[in-house]
Formats: sequence, structure tokens, C-alpha cells
Amino acid sequence: MRTCLRLFLYPVLLVGLLLTGCSASSERQLSEMKEQIDLEVGAVQKVAVLSTDGQEVALDPAAFLNDLPAEGKELELSDTPLEREDVRYTLILYRKVEAPLVLEVGERASRFGDKTYGGSGAANFYRWVRQLTGEALLQSSVRTADLVADDLGRSVSMTEQEAASLWQTLQSADYLETVEEKQYPLYPRYRLKLDMGAGHLEATVLTPTMVSIPFGKETHYYRIQGSLFSTLTEWLPPNHVSTDPFESLFKADEIHIQPMANLAIQQQVRKMSDSTIDLGMSHQCIRLLKSGILQSKPTALPRQENYRIIFVSGETKSTVQMYDRYFVYDGKVYTHGGVDQSVLDLLNAKRK
Repeated sequence: MRTCLRLFLYPVLLVGLLLTGCSASSERQLSEMKEQIDLEVGAVQKVAVLSTDGQEVALDPAAFLNDLPAEGKELELSDTPLEREDVRYTLILYRKVEAPLVLEVGERASRFGDKTYGGSGAANFYRWVRQLTGEALLQSSVRTADLVADDLGRSVSMTEQEAASLWQTLQSADYLETVEEKQYPLYPRYRLKLDMGAGHLEATVLTPTMVSIPFGKETHYYRIQGSLFSTLTEWLPPNHVSTDPFESLFKADEIHIQPMANLAIQQQVRKMSDSTIDLGMSHQCIRLLKSGILQSKPTALPRQENYRIIFVSGETKSTVQMYDRYFVYDGKVYTHGGVDQSVLDLLNAKRK
């Protein structure tokens, strides 16, 4: 184990010296630092990764220590410091008595102590740490689990057997290194709140075959079995909420943006059958509208109507009229805190 840790620490702590053409003095310094490392690594007990919001997950030592020498070899000493806001992960090597060894990882650079390392390998190093973290998130065990359906405003606590079955399915998921486009959760926006004992995880069901798990500033994506979504609909059926005036909009087949007074807006039509990306955008648009505040008193609307959102379901059309500060839906007036611009940004409906 100590030999493996040495292999890990050399490229990380000494990467500035492992460049092509090291001088003789650098080589002597390298030898001295290796001796110092030999003294430090003996007490290391485990390797973990910390998120920017304090979540901690143990990494698989075998995978981590086996791949680190290759993953860290193309890092180069950099004069540009890694800023705190650019840190995405913190790698920690815990020791029995002494303080842990800490390496902060960003998308384009990493930092150990007061030294920052960038270069051509920095982005690959970040992606590698990200993948190890994503895989490690599903390697623990779950104590209890709650299922939440945000669009329905309902939740249910799972039995111990249901939680174990759910976790087994999640553990069989395939980690996705990247996603081509942002996928918003489909109705009814299921979320799984998982108590792991030492911490908590929250998984959002984006589509019947994809979930996401946030980890600090990062979000990890996984491909799952379609059977999970079917099971969730049995535990918490997506039944119609009669008290929600926006509920019927989730059934739309198409969503239209129709410019009115604002000529900077593009007319467009999105068909929900085209992709889960379009369907997710439509559902997210409805969630934005649901954040509006119903006005209980008569309200004088601005003279100019900026644009309309038309939801089409078969032969039925439902129109939302968008004004500055207000929108009108089903004959009722709502105030909004910039929802008009958020919808345009979401649907990419602004003219270039």
C-alpha cells in the first residue's frame, strides 16, 4: 500500500520537476523530496474526495492509485494560481496523526499547497477525478430513501426493502462522462432523497433512462434501466392535480413562441415528440410559469404585450400572454420576477 501511495504522490507533488529537460539541481531536489514523501505516506489511511459544499466520498484506492501516475504526468507548474471559485473537487489523503495531504482540482488546473499545476494534462486530470467521483457516489449503501414528485407536490417514504431494491438498481447504472445537451427533468420530476448514514445523496430522474446526482458545483449523470421509472410511477403515480391550473400544460404536444410587440423575439415551434430535450424544456417552461404570483386584485397591465406562449395539446390550445412584470393565463393575472426572459433563454428564442 505504501509503495502505491508513493507512486501516487510523486507525479502530483513533484510534477513541476518531472518535465522534459530537468536540471541536475532539480534532480537532486527530486531525490530529497522523494525521501520526504516516504516519511509522510506511511500514516495515510484512506483517499477521499470532497465536494465544494462539504460532501465527502471515499474513492476506490485500487483504481485511484493504479491510474494516478499516468493521469498526473502531463501536469506542468503554472504561474497562474487556481482561484477558490474555480475549485471543483478536493482530493484528501488522510493520515493517522498528521494533517491530511490535500490536492484541489479545477477544470484547467490543480493546486497542492501554494503551487498550481496546469498544462495540457490538467483538463484530463480533472475529467479523471470527476469520473472516479461519479463512480464512487454509487458504491456506498443506503439506509432510508424518500421519493418526491415536485410537479405533484407529493412525496412518500420507502420501506427498507424498497430502498434496498432502488439502490441496487442505481448501483447498476452506467456513468456518463458527458451529456450532449442539458436535459431538464420530465414530468413529474421525481427526486430520490437518499440517507447514506455518513451523508446524503439526491438523485433527480431526468428521463426514464437518465438520472443526475449533484456533488457540490458538479453534476454527475448516469444511464439507468427503464424499469426504475416504471417502479417509481407505481410508488407515486403521476395523477392529475385538480387544484393546479398549470397541470394540463404538461400534456402539451407542441409549444409555440409567438412574437407580439417585442421584435427581438424569434417565432418558433417545438414539438415534444422530437426529443426528450424538447420535452424537458417544455416542462421546465411550465415550472417557470408556476413560480408566478397570482394577483388577487384587479391589475392594470402594460399596453404592450411582448409575446405569447401557446401550448398545443391535440385540438386544444392554451395561451400565456407575456408582459413586462406580468403574464396572463386562463384569464388570471400573475406577476413574475423575470420569468419572461428566463423562458426566452430556456427556449433560445432571442434573435441573434
